[in-house]
Amino acid sequence: MNKNFLIDTFHAIGYATGASFSPVDIRANNIPGKPLNRLLPLRGSCAGWLTLVLGCYALILFCTRPADYVDSMNYAKHIVDHYHHASPVDQLWEFGHPLWRPLGFVLWSTLHGPLDGLFQGQEVYGALSALVAFNIIGGCIGVAMMFLLLAGISESAPAAAVLAIGFAATNAIVNYSQTGTAYVLGVACQVTGLYIIWRSIQYQRFGVKQALLAAIPLGLSIAIWFAYVLPMAGLLCFALLWPGINGRRELQRRGVFVLQIACGIASMLAVSYTVVMIGGHINSFARAKQWVVSARHDIQPTKGVIRTVGTIPRGFFWLGSGSTIWKEKLFGHGRTQITAADLLRAGIWKLALVYAILLLTCIQLWKSSRGRLLMICLAIAAIPVLLFAAFLFDPSPPERYLAVYPLLFCGFALALAERNNWACRIGLPVFVAAMLAVNCSAMLRSRTDAAMQSAAERLNAIVPKLEPNDRVFILTTNENLFAFMQERPFAPESRRFFQFVGTVEKNSASTRLWRQRAAGRILNVWRSGGRVWLCRQMLAPKPSLQWNWVEGDDDRIHWAEVPAFFQKLDLGEPFGGPEGFVEILPTENNKQILQTVLSPGETSLSSRKIYIP
Repeated sequence: MNKNFLIDTFHAIGYATGASFSPVDIRANNIPGKPLNRLLPLRGSCAGWLTLVLGCYALILFCTRPADYVDSMNYAKHIVDHYHHASPVDQLWEFGHPLWRPLGFVLWSTLHGPLDGLFQGQEVYGALSALVAFNIIGGCIGVAMMFLLLAGISESAPAAAVLAIGFAATNAIVNYSQTGTAYVLGVACQVTGLYIIWRSIQYQRFGVKQALLAAIPLGLSIAIWFAYVLPMAGLLCFALLWPGINGRRELQRRGVFVLQIACGIASMLAVSYTVVMIGGHINSFARAKQWVVSARHDIQPTKGVIRTVGTIPRGFFWLGSGSTIWKEKLFGHGRTQITAADLLRAGIWKLALVYAILLLTCIQLWKSSRGRLLMICLAIAAIPVLLFAAFLFDPSPPERYLAVYPLLFCGFALALAERNNWACRIGLPVFVAAMLAVNCSAMLRSRTDAAMQSAAERLNAIVPKLEPNDRVFILTTNENLFAFMQERPFAPESRRFFQFVGTVEKNSASTRLWRQRAAGRILNVWRSGGRVWLCRQMLAPKPSLQWNWVEGDDDRIHWAEVPAFFQKLDLGEPFGGPEGFVEILPTENNKQILQTVLSPGETSLSSRKIYIP
């Protein structure tokens, strides 16, 4: 086999542009007075470094498992419901992720038998495995393309390899590479599109074919998750400015090239959304408006700016219970004493390291013309993402900021490749090593801890009692019991996932209506012949930090309201210990109390977490 076979495989898209590219050479750029077609050798073999990067990524996949599948199980349920026409509301077609569920549906319906057979015929898990397969493939593509992009930007294969491994080791990538969420495949498409743009600039090829090749993955990323439209202006700015304009004629060519890419992206989105709207029977303006609004899922966070500042490091590092400690420190108003030891355990050094690296990188980029151009592109990409997270959507999940990573890691690459900048040349490898150590150890497959063991024991206490129409009301979907099912959905203890309902949903437009929603759900469970079980945590006079409840996190709900609501109901005999369960009895007294609480329009059993197998 030719020694360049591996690198040539991942350059297949680049070869489609008609440009010949040697895997050990790269065109010089932004060198005043020197022609663009002058070649500079990369330091090291790209093929060898790429093999190392992909090997490290494979090892990460093999050794870790996700800490949170987020909405993966719900996506899988929507696919199965669509297949069987089992739901009155077909959620296969969604505005926020227009192509994600349809892609999973195509793969699952094609390989229906073998995938379901892996899980004793349980279709939801077969559909979930189809979505996971897309992310594993997307992760491989994203990491490979990131290496090739950074090698070109930095003109250093070793620097590109270190940072590509760092990209693969970020908390967001390690977690979501093996889940059924849309984020990793989407960012892989953006990295691929940016790489094609960079190649087109290197070879001065700005034709329609090159623009279309860049527009396809960029448009696909938005069709997978609409929020990936936010950094698009920054990516197009990169196509216009990098590595600098030599004369008015080239500026015009670049402008036409950018316009062609934008038109290609718009055309792809028009086709994608037309197909999805037809499939979802979105045939009027009123329905279209409702369809778009529903993509927010009633999310309405408070203290968005503070949450954004605290969450940006979560994209790089796993914070675990540290997130709760930070929220208690920021929002708790001194109700719980937080010591210096608690702050160290919460990972204060991780936050400090992330912001120190970002500051060092900005200082270094500002010293060069290429760096300043990249900072402009990065700012144009990052500002919409940050505003969206802080003011329009939930800023807490780490995937919110993934869209900035392609240009951000380009900035890291420029800073690391600068020989005279020892702060970055030492700091960035330390940063990568820290992410590898923290995230891989936190999500190690063999890892077990007291919280997970306790959650498994609590599940084993309640699951044998459950009938298909029963529901278990737990405190929130951040509570450890639900966290166990989110981390290990394939475990036997988690097979009743859809029968567990989060009672209080913070940072939502319906937070103040939690009593009415709970009352409506409880009454509907009884009407369907099921029993209602309550987690005894909600009867406690005070919350515990171990329950991931922080008083003041959302000012629309206070702990005292929770036990006050449930303590007046008729309850059965408790079991399973202090954090065990108790049945809410279907007595006439309870029904009367709940009917009094219930407001008009809250009688449905609608919840993303409810599913009757």
